Amino acid sequence: MKILTEGGCGVAFENLVDLPNHRRFGSTAAELNRLIDSYGQETVGACIDFGHANLMYHELEPWFVRQIGHRLRAIHLADNYGSQDDHMPPFVGTVKWEQVMKAVKDIGFDGTLVYETKAVGTVPEGLRGPLFTYLREIGEYLTGLW
Repeated sequence: MKILTEGGCGVAFENLVDLPNHRRFGSTAAELNRLIDSYGQETVGACIDFGHANLMYHELEPWFVRQIGHRLRAIHLADNYGSQDDHMPPFVGTVKWEQVMKAVKDIGFDGTLVYETKAVGTVPEGLRGPLFTYLREIGEYLTGLW
């Protein structure tokens, strides 16, 4: 899939989250797909933020992945408990990562995984090495599922 421009860059629109009393375009898969498809270019795709998806579609994240389908270019690895955007590492919250990765495999994704976590900023510097090892191992486990 590695679709890039001559400069090595593309655009990936991230799924948003509706706020109380504030509707945000791009919160649904249909809206995100409509936005991406309006460009008519393979260099424009989606970045699924699973923290956001968990807030909007608790336990329906695999469905969201399948709806985005071939448009998926990047994944934000972020977890939460479905009530606020906590930016926790995978497996700390309620995202069903095994189901999500099965859906990612099913659509043929081979893009980029990006951690979106607040953990690094709160961990003492002396413990960051073990934290990075832990995060790398989680990434290896997740990619091993597809």
